[in-house]
Amino acid sequence: MQSLQSVIEQLDIRRAQVHVEALIVEVAEGSNITSACSGRRKMPD
Repeated sequence: MQSLQSVIEQLDIRRAQVHVEALIVEVAEGSNITSACSGRRKMPD
């Protein structure tokens, strides 16, 4: 059981994370403008 606990402790580390935010705008010929923004956001602990 001790070796299993040791493996879990080695694997259970905080990984580096990045935050990506994007805005996509599409402009078609004419006067129509469409914009879309989607994604997931997680606030840091």
